[in-house]
Formats: sequence, C-alpha cells, structure tokens
Amino acid sequence: MKRNIQFLAILLALAMQSIACIAKTMESTPVYLYYTNDDKSKSDGYQKPSKAPALRNITLSVFWDEEARQLVFSDTSDASITFTVYSEYEEVVSQGSLTLLNNESYYIDLSSVQGGTYTLVIDYNGSIYSGTFEL
Repeated sequence: MKRNIQFLAILLALAMQSIACIAKTMESTPVYLYYTNDDKSKSDGYQKPSKAPALRNITLSVFWDEEARQLVFSDTSDASITFTVYSEYEEVVSQGSLTLLNNESYYIDLSSVQGGTYTLVIDYNGSIYSGTFEL
C-alpha cells in the first residue's frame, strides 16, 4: 500500500510539471523563419518569404510571447543580428541590432503596436530570413 501511495505521489508530481510546461509553451508561439535571397531595405519592393523552409541549419530561434507582447530571440551560439519588423502595410514598426550570447534570451517590446499581421526580417550571418506572426 505504501509503495502505491509513493508511486501515485510521483505520478502526480510529474503530471503537475507537465501541465506547467505545457502552459508555459502555450504563452509563446514560434516565429518560423524562412530563407529569402534579398533584404527588403535593399530593394524597391518587398520580397515575401519563400514557401520552402530554410535549407540551412540555423541556431537562432524566435518566439512571440503573447502575454508580454514581446518577440523573444535566443541562439545557442554567439551571433550578431539586425532585425526589422514590418506591418502588413509594409511600414517599419521596429528595427535594431542584437548581439546574442550563448543561450540567453533577448526581448523586443511590441506592446505599443496594434493587432495585425507582422513580418520579421533578420540578417543572420549574412543571410536574410523572414517570418510572419500575428498580434
């Protein structure tokens, strides 16, 4: 009987940890990055991302944190990036440079931006990646 109670206690603890992890994951949505061959700021028009995912293995990850209304950048290696966030009307909403250090998270506050579809364009190691997200 004692062994069954211990087993149930361990099972309950694992279930609670799983629920906490799932809840945390649901707060943020990944921004899927696609390789593009041109930067919007260097051309006259806007080039949308290709439908095929990037064939390059990149260690950069970007998430949209709905609760905090922030973009969250992290990289498993040290990297410097430049980013631009465009509205669905192709207006620059935010732009800047980040130096990402090993496994640290960096946040871009977009709390003052209205809802809609936005495009993130990133220059990462000389290659241009872009992805869309909803506010």
